[in-house]
Amino acid sequence: MNEILTQARAQFSAIAQECTTGLAEAQARLDRARAEAKRNSEEVAKATARTAATFTKELKKNGEAYPAETFSFGPDPDADEATARAPQQAPAPSAASVPPGGRRPSAAEDRAEDEQGPRIFNEDSW
Repeated sequence: MNEILTQARAQFSAIAQECTTGLAEAQARLDRARAEAKRNSEEVAKATARTAATFTKELKKNGEAYPAETFSFGPDPDADEATARAPQQAPAPSAASVPPGGRRPSAAEDRAEDEQGPRIFNEDSW
């Protein structure tokens, strides 16, 4: 009986050691993946800022004027401090953004559409 108990303890200890080693390895992989994801996120943010700056400069160079709210690239890097500190107002809704019937969908309807997909209208429903 003692021999069986000793063997069981040895097997349990070996399994526990494997689990501890596996857990440490998994934690190390997770830490490396988190660090890589953070680096990637920072690189994407920098690339987005560079793209926005280039795009804005090209628009200005070509004489095209779009309100800053049109793009979600962040603040204009060339804006002066007073402009940068000014409170931003949401643009007024355009006539094109109001659906036929003259009413915008509610937030609940928007969420339902996001979950179910877009509503499809046929010509008769207009």
